[in-house]
Amino acid sequence: MNILGSLNMLELAQHNNARILQASTSEVYGDPSSHPQTELYWGNVNPIGVRACYNEGKRSAETLFFDYRRMHRLTIKVARIFNTYGPRMLPDDGRVVSTFIVQALRSEPITLFGDGRQTRSFAYVTDVVDERLSGCRRHQAR
Repeated sequence: MNILGSLNMLELAQHNNARILQASTSEVYGDPSSHPQTELYWGNVNPIGVRACYNEGKRSAETLFFDYRRMHRLTIKVARIFNTYGPRMLPDDGRVVSTFIVQALRSEPITLFGDGRQTRSFAYVTDVVDERLSGCRRHQAR
């Protein structure tokens, strides 16, 4: 889905001379082999792992976006969004923030995986999407 959908959207953007954004993910880095990662870190991905379809789909989509920029001078943006949290999260969505909140509200032990020393980056939803600009971006992309 990531690859075909991205290709179709890139073709549409090229046809309409529009700017386009790829909402990518931190999952493109895979399981980090070093910590902390620098800006030059390319990742450590298992291309046949349990999450490979998602990870590799996003990585392939990014590649297509950069190829369209190089080949067609299409104006692109790629945003690697990390763990986003905020209002209206579903209690059972499986993400760590909502899971921790539900466990705390139920006075249950907080579930930690691994040895408890791992770290994650989180972003509040309004830090990821500026609601004041979203309408402007839609009109400019026509």
